[in-house]
Amino acid sequence: MYKFINQLYWQRDPQSNKSNYGRCLIIAGSKKYPGASFIATKFAELAGPGYVALAVPESIYQAAVTMISPNSIHEDFSLNDDFIWDNNLTSTLNVYNAILFGNGINASLSNVTFLENLLKYYEGNLVIDGTGLRLVANNKSLLENINPRCKVLLTPHLGEAQALLNVAKKSRNVSDYVEEAKQFADKYGITILLKSYADVLVSPSNKLMSTEYVEIAGLAKAGSGDALAGLITGYLAYALKFFAYDDIISYADDLFHLVGLVAEQKYSAGLLNYNILSKILEKTIRNAKTEEKWTSFLKRKKRC
Repeated sequence: MYKFINQLYWQRDPQSNKSNYGRCLIIAGSKKYPGASFIATKFAELAGPGYVALAVPESIYQAAVTMISPNSIHEDFSLNDDFIWDNNLTSTLNVYNAILFGNGINASLSNVTFLENLLKYYEGNLVIDGTGLRLVANNKSLLENINPRCKVLLTPHLGEAQALLNVAKKSRNVSDYVEEAKQFADKYGITILLKSYADVLVSPSNKLMSTEYVEIAGLAKAGSGDALAGLITGYLAYALKFFAYDDIISYADDLFHLVGLVAEQKYSAGLLNYNILSKILEKTIRNAKTEEKWTSFLKRKKRC
Protein backbone atom coordinates (compact mmCIF):
# COMPACT_ATOMS: atom_id res chain seq x y z
CA MET A 1 0.00 0.00 0.00
CA TYR A 2 2.82 2.44 0.81
CA LYS A 3 4.29 1.83 -2.66
CA PHE A 4 0.88 2.57 -4.20
CA ILE A 5 0.45 5.86 -2.35
CA ASN A 6 4.03 6.93 -2.84
CA GLN A 7 3.95 6.26 -6.60
CA LEU A 8 0.65 8.01 -7.27
CA TYR A 9 0.97 11.03 -4.98
CA TRP A 10 4.62 11.67 -4.18
CA GLN A 11 6.65 10.61 -7.22
CA ARG A 12 5.04 12.73 -9.93
CA ASP A 13 7.25 14.15 -12.66
CA PRO A 14 7.61 17.90 -12.03
CA GLN A 15 7.48 18.45 -15.81
CA SER A 16 4.22 16.50 -16.24
CA ASN A 17 0.83 18.09 -16.90
CA LYS A 18 -2.79 17.23 -16.15
CA SER A 19 -3.08 15.08 -19.28
CA ASN A 20 -0.55 12.67 -17.80
CA TYR A 21 -2.97 11.70 -15.02
CA GLY A 22 -6.06 10.68 -16.93
CA ARG A 23 -9.65 11.79 -17.25
CA CYS A 24 -12.44 10.53 -15.00
CA LEU A 25 -16.20 10.96 -15.51
CA ILE A 26 -18.97 10.42 -12.95
CA ILE A 27 -22.47 9.83 -14.40
CA ALA A 28 -24.73 9.91 -11.40
CA GLY A 29 -27.52 11.55 -9.43
CA SER A 30 -31.22 12.32 -9.63
CA LYS A 31 -33.67 14.69 -8.00
CA LYS A 32 -34.31 12.08 -5.29
CA TYR A 33 -30.63 11.22 -4.70
CA PRO A 34 -28.48 14.23 -5.62
CA GLY A 35 -25.87 13.59 -2.93
CA ALA A 36 -24.59 10.36 -4.47
CA SER A 37 -23.10 12.26 -7.41
CA PHE A 38 -21.36 14.82 -5.18
CA ILE A 39 -19.83 12.19 -2.89
CA ALA A 40 -18.55 10.09 -5.78
CA THR A 41 -17.04 13.15 -7.46
CA LYS A 42 -15.32 14.29 -4.27
CA PHE A 43 -13.57 10.95 -3.79
CA ALA A 44 -12.70 10.65 -7.47
CA GLU A 45 -10.88 13.99 -7.13
CA LEU A 46 -9.03 12.72 -4.05
CA ALA A 47 -7.69 9.83 -6.14
CA GLY A 48 -5.66 12.39 -8.05
CA PRO A 49 -6.59 12.15 -11.76
CA GLY A 50 -5.81 15.10 -14.00
CA TYR A 51 -9.44 15.76 -14.92
CA VAL A 52 -12.66 14.95 -13.09
CA ALA A 53 -15.99 15.54 -14.80
CA LEU A 54 -19.52 15.12 -13.49
CA ALA A 55 -22.66 14.46 -15.53
CA VAL A 56 -25.91 14.94 -13.63
CA PRO A 57 -29.51 15.23 -14.82
CA GLU A 58 -30.62 18.77 -15.56
CA SER A 59 -33.03 18.50 -12.60
CA ILE A 60 -30.11 18.86 -10.16
CA TYR A 61 -27.68 20.88 -12.28
CA GLN A 62 -27.96 24.02 -10.14
CA ALA A 63 -27.28 22.04 -6.98
CA ALA A 64 -24.29 20.37 -8.64
CA VAL A 65 -22.75 23.71 -9.57
CA THR A 66 -22.71 24.76 -5.93
CA MET A 67 -21.57 21.42 -4.51
CA ILE A 68 -18.75 20.15 -6.72
CA SER A 69 -15.20 21.44 -6.79
CA PRO A 70 -14.50 24.45 -9.02
CA ASN A 71 -11.88 22.23 -10.69
CA SER A 72 -14.53 19.80 -11.94
CA ILE A 73 -15.92 19.79 -15.46
CA HIS A 74 -19.63 19.35 -16.20
CA GLU A 75 -20.89 17.14 -19.03
CA ASP A 76 -24.52 17.49 -20.14
CA PHE A 77 -26.44 14.70 -21.84
CA SER A 78 -29.68 14.62 -19.90
CA LEU A 79 -33.32 15.59 -20.05
CA ASN A 80 -35.23 16.39 -16.89
CA ASP A 81 -34.22 13.65 -14.41
CA ASP A 82 -32.67 11.07 -16.76
CA PHE A 83 -29.72 10.58 -19.11
CA ILE A 84 -30.31 10.53 -22.87
CA TRP A 85 -28.10 8.63 -25.29
CA ASP A 86 -27.02 10.35 -28.47
CA ASN A 87 -24.81 8.74 -31.12
CA ASN A 88 -22.47 11.73 -30.89
CA LEU A 89 -21.67 10.73 -27.29
CA THR A 90 -19.35 7.92 -28.36
CA SER A 91 -16.48 10.29 -29.12
CA THR A 92 -17.26 12.44 -26.07
CA LEU A 93 -17.21 9.55 -23.60
CA ASN A 94 -14.14 7.88 -25.04
CA VAL A 95 -12.10 10.91 -24.05
CA TYR A 96 -12.38 9.57 -20.49
CA ASN A 97 -10.07 6.83 -19.24
CA ALA A 98 -12.52 5.78 -16.52
CA ILE A 99 -16.27 6.26 -16.03
CA LEU A 100 -18.46 5.61 -13.00
CA PHE A 101 -22.13 5.01 -13.81
CA GLY A 102 -25.23 4.61 -11.70
CA ASN A 103 -24.93 6.18 -8.25
CA GLY A 104 -28.28 7.66 -7.29
CA ILE A 105 -29.79 7.59 -10.79
CA ASN A 106 -33.38 6.68 -11.63
CA ALA A 107 -34.25 3.11 -12.59
CA SER A 108 -35.79 4.38 -15.83
CA LEU A 109 -35.98 2.99 -19.35
CA SER A 110 -33.98 5.97 -20.58
CA ASN A 111 -31.14 5.14 -18.20
CA VAL A 112 -31.25 1.47 -19.21
CA THR A 113 -30.84 2.54 -22.84
CA PHE A 114 -27.98 4.83 -21.87
CA LEU A 115 -26.19 2.02 -20.04
CA GLU A 116 -26.77 -0.36 -22.95
CA ASN A 117 -25.02 2.02 -25.33
CA LEU A 118 -22.30 2.89 -22.82
CA LEU A 119 -21.40 -0.79 -22.56
CA LYS A 120 -21.51 -1.19 -26.32
CA TYR A 121 -19.44 1.83 -27.35
CA TYR A 122 -17.20 2.86 -24.44
CA GLU A 123 -13.58 1.67 -24.65
CA GLY A 124 -12.19 2.47 -21.19
CA ASN A 125 -12.60 1.41 -17.56
CA LEU A 126 -16.26 1.34 -16.58
CA VAL A 127 -17.38 1.03 -12.95
CA ILE A 128 -21.08 0.33 -12.33
CA ASP A 129 -22.48 1.00 -8.86
CA GLY A 130 -25.68 1.96 -7.09
CA THR A 131 -28.82 1.96 -9.22
CA GLY A 132 -26.68 0.98 -12.17
CA LEU A 133 -26.34 -2.45 -10.54
CA ARG A 134 -30.11 -2.74 -10.31
CA LEU A 135 -30.40 -1.96 -14.01
CA VAL A 136 -27.91 -4.73 -14.77
CA ALA A 137 -29.64 -7.19 -12.41
CA ASN A 138 -32.95 -6.59 -14.19
CA ASN A 139 -31.43 -6.57 -17.68
CA LYS A 140 -28.53 -9.03 -17.71
CA SER A 141 -28.58 -9.13 -21.50
CA LEU A 142 -26.85 -5.73 -21.33
CA LEU A 143 -23.66 -7.57 -20.43
CA GLU A 144 -23.78 -9.66 -23.59
CA ASN A 145 -22.70 -6.76 -25.80
CA ILE A 146 -19.76 -5.23 -23.95
CA ASN A 147 -17.20 -3.48 -26.12
CA PRO A 148 -14.07 -5.68 -26.30
CA ARG A 149 -11.98 -2.68 -25.22
CA CYS A 150 -14.15 -1.94 -22.19
CA LYS A 151 -13.18 -3.32 -18.76
CA VAL A 152 -16.24 -3.54 -16.52
CA LEU A 153 -16.22 -3.57 -12.72
CA LEU A 154 -19.42 -4.18 -10.73
CA THR A 155 -19.30 -3.13 -7.07
CA PRO A 156 -22.31 -4.64 -5.26
CA HIS A 157 -22.86 -4.84 -1.54
CA LEU A 158 -24.35 -8.15 -0.49
CA GLY A 159 -27.96 -7.03 -0.86
CA GLU A 160 -27.26 -5.95 -4.44
CA ALA A 161 -25.30 -9.17 -5.03
CA GLN A 162 -28.37 -11.24 -4.15
CA ALA A 163 -30.32 -9.65 -7.01
CA LEU A 164 -27.39 -9.52 -9.41
CA LEU A 165 -26.34 -13.15 -8.93
CA ASN A 166 -29.88 -14.55 -8.50
CA VAL A 167 -29.18 -16.06 -5.09
CA ALA A 168 -31.89 -16.53 -2.48
CA LYS A 169 -29.50 -16.68 0.48
CA LYS A 170 -29.57 -13.81 3.00
CA SER A 171 -26.15 -14.45 4.44
CA ARG A 172 -23.98 -11.56 5.63
CA ASN A 173 -20.84 -13.63 5.02
CA VAL A 174 -19.24 -12.51 1.77
CA SER A 175 -17.63 -15.90 1.16
CA ASP A 176 -21.09 -17.39 0.65
CA TYR A 177 -21.42 -15.41 -2.60
CA VAL A 178 -18.01 -16.12 -4.10
CA GLU A 179 -18.88 -19.18 -6.20
CA GLU A 180 -21.84 -17.46 -7.84
CA ALA A 181 -19.73 -14.33 -8.41
CA LYS A 182 -16.97 -16.42 -10.05
CA GLN A 183 -19.47 -17.97 -12.45
CA PHE A 184 -21.01 -14.58 -13.25
CA ALA A 185 -17.63 -12.91 -13.81
CA ASP A 186 -16.48 -15.74 -16.05
CA LYS A 187 -19.71 -15.79 -18.07
CA TYR A 188 -19.64 -12.07 -18.90
CA GLY A 189 -15.91 -11.36 -18.76
CA ILE A 190 -16.23 -8.76 -16.01
CA THR A 191 -14.77 -8.11 -12.54
CA ILE A 192 -16.86 -8.01 -9.36
CA LEU A 193 -16.00 -6.43 -6.00
CA LEU A 194 -18.23 -7.99 -3.35
CA LYS A 195 -18.49 -5.44 -0.53
CA SER A 196 -19.03 -6.16 3.15
CA TYR A 197 -16.91 -6.05 6.33
CA ALA A 198 -14.77 -8.55 4.38
CA ASP A 199 -14.42 -7.75 0.67
CA VAL A 200 -13.66 -10.12 -2.18
CA LEU A 201 -12.53 -9.15 -5.67
CA VAL A 202 -13.44 -11.72 -8.34
CA SER A 203 -11.89 -11.43 -11.80
CA PRO A 204 -12.88 -13.15 -15.07
CA SER A 205 -9.85 -15.44 -14.70
CA ASN A 206 -11.34 -16.61 -11.38
CA LYS A 207 -8.47 -15.03 -9.44
CA LEU A 208 -9.61 -14.01 -5.98
CA MET A 209 -8.26 -11.17 -3.86
CA SER A 210 -9.87 -11.14 -0.44
CA THR A 211 -9.36 -8.98 2.60
CA GLU A 212 -10.90 -9.35 6.04
CA TYR A 213 -10.82 -6.02 7.83
CA VAL A 214 -11.33 -4.94 11.37
CA GLU A 215 -15.11 -4.48 11.43
CA ILE A 216 -16.08 -0.82 10.99
CA ALA A 217 -19.63 0.16 11.91
CA GLY A 218 -19.09 3.71 10.66
CA LEU A 219 -18.97 2.59 7.03
CA ALA A 220 -22.43 1.01 7.31
CA LYS A 221 -24.00 4.24 6.10
CA ALA A 222 -25.54 5.58 2.92
CA GLY A 223 -22.84 7.28 0.88
CA SER A 224 -19.98 4.93 1.73
CA GLY A 225 -20.45 2.95 -1.46
CA ASP A 226 -20.55 6.15 -3.53
CA ALA A 227 -17.29 7.28 -1.96
CA LEU A 228 -15.50 3.97 -2.60
CA ALA A 229 -16.77 3.77 -6.19
CA GLY A 230 -15.55 7.31 -6.88
CA LEU A 231 -12.14 6.56 -5.37
CA ILE A 232 -11.69 3.40 -7.44
CA THR A 233 -12.78 5.17 -10.64
CA GLY A 234 -10.37 8.03 -10.03
CA TYR A 235 -7.45 5.62 -9.67
CA LEU A 236 -8.45 3.60 -12.74
CA ALA A 237 -8.23 6.80 -14.79
CA TYR A 238 -4.43 6.85 -14.58
CA ALA A 239 -2.87 4.31 -12.21
CA LEU A 240 -2.78 1.51 -14.79
CA LYS A 241 0.53 3.02 -15.93
CA PHE A 242 2.02 1.75 -12.67
CA PHE A 243 -0.11 -1.08 -11.27
CA ALA A 244 -2.20 -4.02 -12.46
CA TYR A 245 -5.97 -3.55 -12.75
CA ASP A 246 -6.88 -5.92 -9.90
CA ASP A 247 -4.21 -4.44 -7.65
CA ILE A 248 -5.55 -0.90 -8.12
CA ILE A 249 -9.03 -1.95 -7.06
CA SER A 250 -7.68 -3.89 -4.08
CA TYR A 251 -5.41 -1.03 -2.96
CA ALA A 252 -8.25 1.49 -3.22
CA ASP A 253 -10.48 -0.81 -1.18
CA ASP A 254 -7.77 -1.25 1.47
CA LEU A 255 -7.18 2.48 1.68
CA PHE A 256 -10.87 3.26 2.05
CA HIS A 257 -11.31 0.78 4.89
CA LEU A 258 -8.22 2.11 6.61
CA VAL A 259 -9.65 5.62 6.43
CA GLY A 260 -12.92 4.33 7.87
CA LEU A 261 -11.08 2.73 10.79
CA VAL A 262 -9.04 5.86 11.55
CA ALA A 263 -12.19 7.98 11.34
CA GLU A 264 -14.10 5.66 13.66
CA GLN A 265 -11.29 5.76 16.21
CA LYS A 266 -11.47 9.55 16.24
CA TYR A 267 -15.23 10.03 16.01
CA SER A 268 -18.30 8.08 17.02
CA ALA A 269 -19.35 5.63 14.29
CA GLY A 270 -22.75 7.30 14.22
CA LEU A 271 -21.18 10.64 13.35
CA LEU A 272 -19.18 9.52 10.32
CA ASN A 273 -20.07 11.13 7.01
CA TYR A 274 -18.36 11.72 3.71
CA ASN A 275 -16.92 15.08 4.82
CA ILE A 276 -15.13 13.45 7.75
CA LEU A 277 -13.96 10.51 5.61
CA SER A 278 -12.62 12.80 2.88
CA LYS A 279 -10.65 14.88 5.40
CA ILE A 280 -9.20 11.74 7.01
CA LEU A 281 -8.28 10.41 3.55
CA GLU A 282 -6.41 13.62 2.71
CA LYS A 283 -4.58 13.55 6.03
CA THR A 284 -3.75 9.85 5.77
CA ILE A 285 -2.20 10.28 2.32
CA ARG A 286 -0.36 13.42 3.41
CA ASN A 287 1.13 11.77 6.48
CA ALA A 288 1.94 8.34 5.04
CA LYS A 289 5.45 7.46 6.22
CA THR A 290 5.79 3.72 6.72
CA GLU A 291 4.37 0.66 5.06
CA GLU A 292 3.35 -0.75 8.45
CA LYS A 293 0.76 1.98 8.80
CA TRP A 294 -1.08 0.62 5.78
CA THR A 295 -1.13 -3.02 6.82
CA SER A 296 -1.54 -3.06 10.57
CA PHE A 297 -5.31 -2.63 10.40
CA LEU A 298 -5.77 -5.79 8.33
CA LYS A 299 -6.63 -9.07 10.00
CA ARG A 300 -5.81 -11.07 6.90
CA LYS A 301 -4.80 -10.44 3.31
CA LYS A 302 -5.04 -13.39 0.97
CA ARG A 303 -4.42 -13.58 -2.77
CA CYS A 304 -4.95 -16.83 -4.58
